[in-house]
This record gives sequence, structure tokens and C-alpha cells, in this order.
Amino acid sequence: MKYYLTRKQIETLDKSNDKKSYRDIHVDPFISQGKCNRCCSIDPTDFHSFIHQFTQRSTLYCRRCSQYGMFHSFEGYPYVNHSHQDYKDINALSIRLPFELTHYQQSIIEQMSDRIQCKTICNSTTRQKATDEYLLYAVTGAGKSEIILSCCDKWVTRNRQLNIAIVCPRRDVIVDLHEKAQRYFDVEFTIRCMGICKHVFNSLHFMTIHQLIYYKNYFDIIIIDEADAYPYSGDLRLHDIVLSALSHSGTLIYVSATLNPTLKRIPKANSFILPVRFHEKPLVTPRLKFLPSRFEQRIVCEAIKPYISLNNAMDKNKKLLIYVHSIEQLLTLNEFLQNQFRQNVSKIGYIYSNSELRTELIDDFKQGRITVLLSTTLLERGLTFKDVNIIILRSHKFDRNTLIQMMGRADRYIGPKSGTVTLYYALYNMELYYACKYIRDMNQRWRLYGRQVNINQP
Repeated sequence: MKYYLTRKQIETLDKSNDKKSYRDIHVDPFISQGKCNRCCSIDPTDFHSFIHQFTQRSTLYCRRCSQYGMFHSFEGYPYVNHSHQDYKDINALSIRLPFELTHYQQSIIEQMSDRIQCKTICNSTTRQKATDEYLLYAVTGAGKSEIILSCCDKWVTRNRQLNIAIVCPRRDVIVDLHEKAQRYFDVEFTIRCMGICKHVFNSLHFMTIHQLIYYKNYFDIIIIDEADAYPYSGDLRLHDIVLSALSHSGTLIYVSATLNPTLKRIPKANSFILPVRFHEKPLVTPRLKFLPSRFEQRIVCEAIKPYISLNNAMDKNKKLLIYVHSIEQLLTLNEFLQNQFRQNVSKIGYIYSNSELRTELIDDFKQGRITVLLSTTLLERGLTFKDVNIIILRSHKFDRNTLIQMMGRADRYIGPKSGTVTLYYALYNMELYYACKYIRDMNQRWRLYGRQVNINQP
């Protein structure tokens, strides 16, 4: 499957009535002067030559980005460019949150909007590549989505010529963020991800990182949510694609609750740190329990009974999210539970990267139609579930950042404490130790400083 439009498709779009959405599309050679115009590779070892079976002539293709769709040197490379946009047609944004932001969130929003906006204006007169990098480092449940969208509202209000991309390595996270934005702004926005492609002529664009391959020197600000997540973390091709989509004076903003070595290198002067959750409650302290793998199925059966029983004594709104380490373990456990609870099969669901109707399954779990959900690390980040308890099986096989993100799904709503976290392990290791230490350190910091915490200090 090709990710790009062909020449005929571009000509068809240019002739259509909706020229406003596609008038910025340009076509350049796919490979020219020893450079791949898609992934920006200039390494000669990335290019492979062969005789094309239809044209019967020698052609090149780039092996570095061939997984995004095979293109040859004689084919055109279509991309969206910044040069022909009519800013008069862009609608003004006005965010309307259904709740009031905390003074911690408002302080971060003011700092980010003022500082980054000034930098963007100052750099707009330069022609050299001067990318500014910033980091929003906030604990899970701090309200990062609302902070990002509020900053975008201020930036676009001050300068309607800005093009802002909010991207994420995970499809489900960007879909959830797009839905939030449409509720808060009451405006349609562009969204591009696997299975969804809707173009709206506006300042905000939501997409997975791979979709930036459609754009070149287009965005003034790119916000990368969950910047330490797979596949963006460690993939140099995606880093090059992001820089190619960014304008020459653009700004990169990384957002995450956990840091990898790349994010740790960002200067403290360019970091905005928020160690407080929006409801001003501490992170949920996990319970650690030793559990050999041969007893897993028995323990899980006992754990899920209250959630699927029709006459349970628990709150009917309570849900259980069980994380497993591998797809094989997920399918085996799901088959066992389906056989054990045949009368309540509809209350149990499972989800992984190749699941069909992923969006529908997540929505069913949010609405309570499914009360027990088995998941791989697919749902570790960016999603909020109300009244959910967390169980992590074989937690010793996960790294510390993954554990922190999983534990952060619990107790994310205002009100009484509504979530527990249980870590089952067969071998206690340093990843478990540092994940639990992170929770203790953040909670200790909040208890020590309380409302006087200085959110500008790392």
C-alpha cells in the first residue's frame, strides 16, 4: 500500500471543487541529486538500483524508507508545502473547557504560550534552520492535553498564520486527543492516521508521526505527545521526517510523563515541569505481590469475578484493566477466561495492535459495556478511563517507563480515590524498584511542598 497520492490523484484533486484543501500539494522528483526527498537520506548505501519491469530502464529506490511505500526515482514525490496558504480563510479558535484549570496548569500555560510565541516570532525572520526544542514534563494525569490545547488557542489567537501539528506515535492516543479538541473548540480539525483521513482547512492538525511524511517545511510548531514512546523513540528516520515537516524557523515541543536519554538532553531552561496531578491527589502507590506464572490464571479468575458478576457488591461503574507482556500470553489468557465465564463473555474483552475495531473496544470499555479488558502495552499511554483498577501481570518483564505509564491510568478523575494498582512479579528487579521509587519520590515531593511547590524546579 502506497502512502502517497499518485500524479493522477493529484490532478483529480486539483480539478475538484475542494481546491482549498489540496492547493498546497507540490510534486518533486522522489530521488534527486543523491538525496531521498522523503526521508532526507544522503547515504549512497540506502539506494538500490534495478531494471524496472514495465519501463525497462534503470531506476533507484530508497531502502531506508521503503516500508512507508515503494517509490522509484522516475516517480513524483507529492507533498504539502507552506507557500500558497490563504490565511484569511482560517477560523479563529476559542477553547471552552467544561471545567476550571488549576493554578498549576494555568501557570504552565502562561509560561509556554509567552515564551514559545516570542521565540517563534523572533526566528521567523531568519532563513537558517534554527529549530527550538522544548519539553513539557508532567506526571501522568496532570492534564497535559488541556495544557497543550490551551497553548495552541493562545498561539493561534495571536498569530493566525501559524500551522500547528499535534502528533503522537500511537494511533489511539491521537484519536482520543482529536476528539477532546473538537469538544473543547467546537470546530472540525484535520486528522490523519491509519484508517482515518479527514482534511479541514484550519490551523491545528492531528496525526500520527508517520503521516508527517506528507508535509515538507509546513508546520511552524510540532507538538510530539508521548515523545518517548515506540516507534518514535530510537527511530532516526522518524526524527528526520519530523524535521523535514517543520518550517525553517519552527519549534519542536516534546510532551511526556517519562523521559528517555534524548529528552533528558534538553536544557532545563527549555523545560516546563509539572509534578502535580490536576486533581491535586498523589499518584497511586502500587501493591507488589509475588506470583509464579503457573498460578496466573487462577489469580486472574478470582480477581475478575466481582467485575462480571451480575450480583456483585462492588460499584457497578468499576472496571478492571489487565496488562500482559505479550500477545501470546494475551490470547492464551483470554481463551481460558472465555471458557471459565461463558455466561458473562460479553463483559470480557481483549485488545492488541492487530485487533479489529480497536476504537470500538476502547469506547465500550469507557462506557462500561465491557468491565474487564485484557491489553498489551497498546493502552499504556495517553488514555483516560474512569473508575478503573489496574493489574499488571509479569511486571518484571516491563521497563520502568512502561510501568510508570501503566500505573498512571489509575485514579485520574476528581473525587474520592477511584483506582488501585497491583503488580504481580516472579522476579523482583531494578526496573520494578525504580518504577516504584518514581511514585514514592513524586508523592514525597508533593507532600513536602504541597501548594507551595515550585513547578519550575526539576
